[in-house]
Amino acid sequence: MVNKKAPFKHLRPTTAPEMLDRSYFAAVRFAPVLWLAGFVYASDHLTSIIVDQFPTIDPHNAYVVIGMLALALIGDFAAAVALLAMFQGLIFPLRPLSPKALLRTALRKLPGYFLSQVLYIVIVSNIGIIVVGFFLGQAPASETNARLISGILAGIAGLWIAIRLCLAPISCLIEDGNPFSSLGRSWTLTAHRRIQTERFSDFPAVRWVAVAVLPLLISVALAAGLGAYGYFQLYVR
Repeated sequence: MVNKKAPFKHLRPTTAPEMLDRSYFAAVRFAPVLWLAGFVYASDHLTSIIVDQFPTIDPHNAYVVIGMLALALIGDFAAAVALLAMFQGLIFPLRPLSPKALLRTALRKLPGYFLSQVLYIVIVSNIGIIVVGFFLGQAPASETNARLISGILAGIAGLWIAIRLCLAPISCLIEDGNPFSSLGRSWTLTAHRRIQTERFSDFPAVRWVAVAVLPLLISVALAAGLGAYGYFQLYVR
């Protein structure tokens, strides 16, 4: 039987290559869901771009703000559906996916999922303001080096805290918890621990960085390829 309070506690930590491999197959399996959910999730951002193209529309108008918030909630619902589908594909790849259950679960978990994201953004934003303050604040020349070092250390600490708390929204979505308890759950999930049945230690934060860096590397490779193509078209030919 699985503990209802921590239904995935029995799963052993996986390595970054295993996570990437299983994520790939889950993404292929649920490609239509992910594409549609991603498009809906980006709708509020696309709408803000459209609003900016019309100077006569006041972005601070109450109706515009309410519409953007509604789109954000709809986008979060789509993201919750996509995450639940991905999670089912990763953890239970042989179990049939019930669209009705998926939508019902995402709708039930949406308030906590949305509020946990807001709470996480507030924490990370405040850390960012503190870090920026070290670099942009006015100080005597004699304190410049000290402020620079303090800013770098605060940035590293802030990044570490952001990584340790980044699983709060998904924890609130997958497990039964509230936005505040999900912060503690995220901290626990990203803690360094030694695997009893293996000869290595698990560093969840390192795995998180390894997986998060992959899209960045792909983006850099695409940018480099497009830059080289543009240079070739403009100067070589």
